[in-house]
Formats: sequence, C-alpha cells, structure tokens
Amino acid sequence: MNSENNWLSNLRSRFDFQIKKFDHFVARLPVPRKLRKISLTSSKMKFEIPKFGFITNELTNLNFSDNIFHTWTGPITNVNNMTVLDLSSKFCSNVSKIFFSEDFINLRYLLLQNNLLGLILPMDVDGEIFQNLQNVVHINLSKNKISNIPNMLFKKQEHLEKLDLSENIIDDINFKISHMKKLMFLNLRKNRISMLSKYAINGLDSIAKMNTNLTVDLSGNNLVCNCDSLSFVKWIIDTPTYLHNREEYECKTSQNTISFLRNPSEFYETIQKECMSYEGLITGVATGILMFIFILCGGIVYRYRWKLRYFYYMVKVKWHDPEPKSVNKDERLYMYDAFVSYANEDHTFVHKTLLHKLEKKRWGSIVLA
Repeated sequence: MNSENNWLSNLRSRFDFQIKKFDHFVARLPVPRKLRKISLTSSKMKFEIPKFGFITNELTNLNFSDNIFHTWTGPITNVNNMTVLDLSSKFCSNVSKIFFSEDFINLRYLLLQNNLLGLILPMDVDGEIFQNLQNVVHINLSKNKISNIPNMLFKKQEHLEKLDLSENIIDDINFKISHMKKLMFLNLRKNRISMLSKYAINGLDSIAKMNTNLTVDLSGNNLVCNCDSLSFVKWIIDTPTYLHNREEYECKTSQNTISFLRNPSEFYETIQKECMSYEGLITGVATGILMFIFILCGGIVYRYRWKLRYFYYMVKVKWHDPEPKSVNKDERLYMYDAFVSYANEDHTFVHKTLLHKLEKKRWGSIVLA
C-alpha cells in the first residue's frame, strides 16, 4: 500500500519529465498491478496529453480533472478495464480523432464538463472522436461553449442513457438521437433554445415510444410561445416525454411578456386564437390589395382604350406589312388617283364643284363614294 502511495505522489513528476525529455511521448506507464483508481485532480499539471499507454493493469477509474491539459492528442492505450474517465475542467479546446482508442471499449462514464470543446466538436462531422466509445452510458459535455453539434457526432452511442449538454449555447437539437433507444435523460438546461424543430421532436418521440422513462430538461432556456412555435407548444402538451421542471419553464409571448408554462393547454388555445385572427387579417389585406390593383388596371385600360387600340394596330401594321420594305411607295400601281368619301348633303358640292375643279386641273381619275 505504501508503494502505491509513493507511485501516485511521483506520477506528476514522471509526466513532466517525460514530456520535456521526448518530442513524441510513446511511453508505457507502470502502475501497481492491483490498482483500480487513479485520482490526480487539482494537481496543477499543465501540458498536452500525448500518445501513451499503461502496462498490464486493472485500472477502472481515471480522474485527471481540474488540471490544464489543453490538447488531447493520444491515443491512450491499454485501458481495456477502464469504466470511468474524468477529464473535466481542463481548458481543453482540441481533441484528436484518435485520442479515444479502441481500448476504451468498456468505458461507461465519460466526464468532460467545463472545457472548451465547443471549438472542436462542431468540426467532427463524421463522428470520429467518440466512435470507439460504443458502450458508454453517460456523457457529460456541460459548460463547453458548444453552439452546434454535428448530426453524426454520437452515431455509435446506441447504449447511451444520460447525455448532459447543459449550460452551453445550443439553439436546437440538430444531431441524430433516434438510435439512442436507451436514453433516459437529456439535459438541455440553460442553453439558447427558443423551440425544438420538427426533426428534434420526431427524434424524441421515436425514443419515447420504446422508452417510457425518457426525461428532457429544457429549463433555463429562452422558450418562445407564438405563431411560429405553435407546433412546439402542442408537442409540450401531447408528448409522452417527461419534461423535467416543466412548471418552471418560462415562455416569451408575442406581446414580449414572460409567463410560466404551468398550463400549456391554455397557452396553446390563446396562441391558436391569435394566429387565426392574424391569418384572417393577412388574408383580408392581401385580397383587398389584389382587388385594388385589378380595379386600377381596369380603369387605366378603359380610360386609354382608344390609344391602346391605336397603338396595337400601329404595331400590328409595322410587323405585318405585306409590302416589302424595299419597295418604293411611289412606284405602286392604283386604279384611281384619289378617293373621296362624302355625306349625302354634300352631293351637289362634290359633283358640281369639287369633281369638276379636280379633273380640270388634271389630278387624274377620281372615285366617289
């Protein structure tokens, strides 16, 4: 027992020594054969976690919390018996895709809270960081400044029972969860969620149909209760999912007032009435505008109907003139040189005076009508 205590007290110096001595740390650390738990919490260690492994061991619990391991490169090997890994409060902002090796096959609890993983996790679109943690049942990623989680980040976590994403800056569940049939608690407390999308709602409902113990915590979010979130409020009423502390949920209405969601059914009825009145108003206004436009256009057409008709015929003549444009108009042959149209009361003047003077002056042949 005394030798194990001495080993534990000297472990920090071993890490520091080998980090400084080698550019690429590939050592295998010796541990007492019967040792099950290592706790180096708050040991003031500050460096990158390089590639390393343990010699033959029975380690089940490794606690390196509250140190400054800013980069996790790895991989860490020979940890086949490990069930609990605590790397919380380390200011880590970079995790390699090979850090969690295949030797973490039996890991059950992964505690990564209070880091800066929101800077690296959104880039793992293929879900490679956690792909070897297939038997983990509890993942804690709270307080990591996570704004977005890729759809496939937890693609291999089919046995996950508890996922803690509280106190981040997430605005929706846009990652796949429908395959987590054993999920019992999803902690989304104190994020930036205003409402859940249809994708998130369908994913939760698919789990709730098989797992009646599913609980979701949405407290501390900026929930919105208006026409845009009507389906979300309806889901809160009908979902079989248990909403933890639902009576404490605060919801912002269309009047910018904050109310508790203690009776979501009343909220839904109120919002539905508001949305219906808005629908009628919008429909009426749109119909009135269209009618005004049609009447205005009709009045303009009627007012300028003769000018429009004249313009129509001018265009028609221009584009459908049967005479070739190259023909000289003066060279055309006509039967008469002039055509005179007159009223009956002008008969005497036309025949006695006009026709006589025109023919006398040799204007040519004239047809009268």
